[in-house]
Amino acid sequence: MFLQQAIDQKFSVLTVLVAGIVAVSAYYYWMQRNKKRKQSPVKLQFKTYDELQKAEWEHVGKVSKIWIYPVKSCAGIPLKNAQTSLLGLMDGSVRDRSFAFTTERGALIRGAMIGATVKIKPLLNGNSLILKYPDVEDLSVDLEQVEAEKNEATIKLVTINILYET
Repeated sequence: MFLQQAIDQKFSVLTVLVAGIVAVSAYYYWMQRNKKRKQSPVKLQFKTYDELQKAEWEHVGKVSKIWIYPVKSCAGIPLKNAQTSLLGLMDGSVRDRSFAFTTERGALIRGAMIGATVKIKPLLNGNSLILKYPDVEDLSVDLEQVEAEKNEATIKLVTINILYET
C-alpha cells in the first residue's frame, strides 16, 4: 500500500511537471509567433518629402469611385474628387469620420449596436452637414460653428427612438 502511494505521488508530480513544460512551450511558441505578426510588413521607403517627390511612380490602376463617411456608422457620400490629409480623406473641411454618435456618457454608438444608423444619410450643403432619415425632420449641423468653437458638437435628439427601428 505504501509503495503504491509513493508511485502514485511520483506519477502525479511527473504529470504536473510535463503539463507545466507543455504549457511553457506553448506560451513561448505563441509569443514568438505574435512577435513576428506585430512587425509591420511595409517598410517606409521615403524618409523625407523630397525623396517622395523625386520617386518614379508606376501606374497600377484607376480609382473609379471614392467615398467618405463624415459620420461614423452612417451612409457614405460619393465624391468626384477629394483632398488627403494626415488624418484621411477630406471634402472641404469635412474629414472622413469627423463625427460620431455617442451616448450621454460619451460611449461611441456603432452601426453594429444600432443598425438603423446606416440609414442616416449625410449631405454636405455649403457649410452645413445635413443628416436625413426616412420620415424624420432633417438635422443640420453648422460646420463653421463647430470649427470656430473647436469642441464637440452635442445635439440632443428627441427622435432617438428612430434608431431602434429595424
